[in-house]
Amino acid sequence: MQCKDVESVVEQEGLAPLPKEVNTHLAQCRECRNYIADLTSIVDVARKMPSEIAPPDRAGLLLIRAVRVYDDGRAYAYGYRRLLSDLYLVEGLK
Repeated sequence: MQCKDVESVVEQEGLAPLPKEVNTHLAQCRECRNYIADLTSIVDVARKMPSEIAPPDRAGLLLIRAVRVYDDGRAYAYGYRRLLSDLYLVEGLK
């Protein structure tokens, strides 16, 4: 098995459980072990993150930007821009 085969197996079958051939290759290849470790970390953080990030009050929301996720995946920060205006109702004008 070669490194490109490991990537192909992970894309098709996922991370767990890895086939015996992949585990044998991982025992010998540090780059593939790092690749699997990186993917595992990304999946773990993705599971912990909310599926949607937005301010509690979305009135006037124009955009959300600069989303930052901290290393452990337990905290995040973001900036947003909103535009609010007032509407006045005038009655009795002639």
